[in-house]
Amino acid sequence: MNECKVVDEKTREYFQKILNGVEENKKYKKYMALGDPVRLSLYLTLLEDELCVCQIENMTGMPQSTVSSHLKKLLEADLIEGRRDGKWIYYRSREWI
Repeated sequence: MNECKVVDEKTREYFQKILNGVEENKKYKKYMALGDPVRLSLYLTLLEDELCVCQIENMTGMPQSTVSSHLKKLLEADLIEGRRDGKWIYYRSREWI
């Protein structure tokens, strides 16, 4: 039976260098944020229409805390932006692809 050959240090260092570069890449953060089906759906919906949190709650059936958590990840990835109108913040997607 063949045994798995151990990877040499040079290959391991190369992998780490690539991994660190990917994690620092802004597109990586966008892809990770969109990797969740709810966030991807929110992003695509917000490309079509500007909505506030209460509208998103109503649309998704999710509690405010869950909606806010998803919006926070999309904001951190610079995929959406908010606009304040009185006491409400309306969110819309930024096009990036």
